[in-house]
Amino acid sequence: MRPPRSGLNAGVPPTEAARRPGHGVAVLLRVYANCIDGGDDTMNDKISDALG
Repeated sequence: MRPPRSGLNAGVPPTEAARRPGHGVAVLLRVYANCIDGGDDTMNDKISDALG
């Protein structure tokens, strides 16, 4: 099984990335959130679109 950060970097929803190794989402994000690579431009675009 790959580490949860692999799933997060691949775009797997946090709920699924946490479920597979038996973690809760809070643990997953606390431990692995700093391991998510890239995506800043995409996230910034989504936030800008949401704000209008």
